[in-house]
Amino acid sequence: MTVYRNQRMSRGDGCAARRDGKLKRRIRRFAAARDGNIAIMFVFMLGALMLFVGGAVDFTRYNMVRADLVESMDAAGLAMAQIDALNGPEIQAAPDREEYLKQQGRKFFYENFKHANWVEDLNIDFELTSSTITPKAAGRVRTLFLHIGEMLQSGGDKLTYLNLNTETQIVRRDDGNIEVAMVMDITGSMSGQRIADLKAAAKEMIDIVVRDDQSEWYSKAALIPYSMGVNVGGYANQIRGSAAGPIAITNIARADIGSPVNITNIRTDYNPVRVYTSSSQGFSNGDTVCIEDVDSSGYGSNKLEDQVNDKAFTVSNVTSSTFRLDGVNGSSWSGSYQSGGVVRECKVIVTASGHGFSTDDYVHINGVVGVDDVNNNTTNSCPDANDDDVCDGKAWRIEKIDNNTFALKDLFKGVRYDGYVSGGSAWCTVPGCEYHLFPRASDGRKKIFQITTCVSERVGSQVYTDAPPSIAYVGRIYKGSENTCPAEPIVPLSTDKAALKASIDAYNAAGSTAGQIGIAWGWYMISPNFGYLFPSESVPAPYDDDETTKVVVIMTDGEFNTPYCQGVIAKNAASGSGSSANKINCDATNGDPYAQALSLCSAMKDEGVVVYTIGFDISSSAEVTNLLTNCASGPDNVYFAATGDELRDIYRAIGSEITKLHISK
Repeated sequence: MTVYRNQRMSRGDGCAARRDGKLKRRIRRFAAARDGNIAIMFVFMLGALMLFVGGAVDFTRYNMVRADLVESMDAAGLAMAQIDALNGPEIQAAPDREEYLKQQGRKFFYENFKHANWVEDLNIDFELTSSTITPKAAGRVRTLFLHIGEMLQSGGDKLTYLNLNTETQIVRRDDGNIEVAMVMDITGSMSGQRIADLKAAAKEMIDIVVRDDQSEWYSKAALIPYSMGVNVGGYANQIRGSAAGPIAITNIARADIGSPVNITNIRTDYNPVRVYTSSSQGFSNGDTVCIEDVDSSGYGSNKLEDQVNDKAFTVSNVTSSTFRLDGVNGSSWSGSYQSGGVVRECKVIVTASGHGFSTDDYVHINGVVGVDDVNNNTTNSCPDANDDDVCDGKAWRIEKIDNNTFALKDLFKGVRYDGYVSGGSAWCTVPGCEYHLFPRASDGRKKIFQITTCVSERVGSQVYTDAPPSIAYVGRIYKGSENTCPAEPIVPLSTDKAALKASIDAYNAAGSTAGQIGIAWGWYMISPNFGYLFPSESVPAPYDDDETTKVVVIMTDGEFNTPYCQGVIAKNAASGSGSSANKINCDATNGDPYAQALSLCSAMKDEGVVVYTIGFDISSSAEVTNLLTNCASGPDNVYFAATGDELRDIYRAIGSEITKLHISK
């Protein structure tokens, strides 16, 4: 083993030794003299004085040097362990790894040790094993007074030096299992350099926390990226419940009611379009009518006759001989009415066996071949028609005919009813269905969103527990295109460093901030109650397993502004959570997101989970600071970073703390 010795010695060291020799000879001659009893007494009193008073000085110097030596060796050992952890497996497996680390340890030691000139014959070395680093140091400190007192008393020289010896041990991978859930804010405010800094910091923590050797003890990490929710991916149906499926459509056809009435004119200069009849037709506002056999002038696809023939409409402003085609603006139609045409009350009948719908339910239809007008979509802008119409997507209000058929109502823009070929699905539109029709917060008009694999808060009696989803589902999220949920799903506990880091690399910053949902999933990912969802290698240990440490690391860069009501962002969500036109017209079911987060942190800490919090370049918001401070397990577990470098340092520090990098003796 290579041993590095301290070679520092001044030219005055030899002179000091010669002076010591002369002094010793003089003291011996003085002590041997028998010229008088007073001289003898003086010698013994001087020797005792030198031992007691001078000894205090020498031992003070010794303890000062030893403390510096121990502290510098400990710091060198800790630095070596951190360097080794951050270097990655390709360097850790290199043949010169041990000597490289020792060189770094020696360099770090001499940069910190301030009393090298006071120690002679200084030897330092480091012993390395797979789990420990043992710094060792030995040397001696020359005394200033003790050796003089000893010579006066006995003529000896055993107290010329005080020996220094120190040996400590740095445990790099303490015994026991580790489960770490990393909750990471990837909202829109994290875009640019911030998300790059987070990725780099999080990947370094993976390298520190997840051991290469998992043979005796395991150390696993789970990933929870969040923005306006948390994406649970393929686990969605088990976690928030399966959405109600579609009802198959087997036919769409017109059903006539009453006798036809002749049309005498159609005026497109009115908005909505006005239709004139030869006699009283007996219609009422809201009835559905069908028009056919109209002739008009004009050309192209917007020709008047093509816009009205073989279509069903909803009527309004009914008089004895006129009515309007509700919601139909004919200003862009080509040509004018020429002759002919009849109108009668009718229904557009959809056949869907066992549909289960009731009158005035809203139904979303898609996939119909041949009668394209009945297919709904989720991209239309909000029309200017009756408030019963649907913004940003269509859903039909229906009339139940029987258990196997229903009629479409509110045909504001006209529906072509002939030509059904095949296919089609009818979907319910209440919470728990694939689509959710809701009143929007901006004006109460209806809007429809589709369900996602992202989830919101749990509600009800289990809101602040980790009860399994088999007992209480977590909340759904229905959303449009304005606000973005993470594309990358959660990753359950894993030892696969490459896969974990690849998932982190794929993060994109977008969306608002539902930190309370991210915190909940930090807990769930290490909760044994959620273990049945995941592969066997990702199942968390029981809470009472004394050999396993459970940790949640929560990171955010700002305000928690996105709570939910019925699976849609609540109308009282804070600024930054999107337009009120994309929020539901009800307040958050669970209330304030900060209060939710604090309740969740308290509950998981009661189960023995260790919580760390990180604020990254946060605003001066007292709410955010209070949250981070009170969510953490203690004041030493709260961190604030202003820059990317500071964020990386914090993740390294937490990683080292989690793996119990410490001086064990």
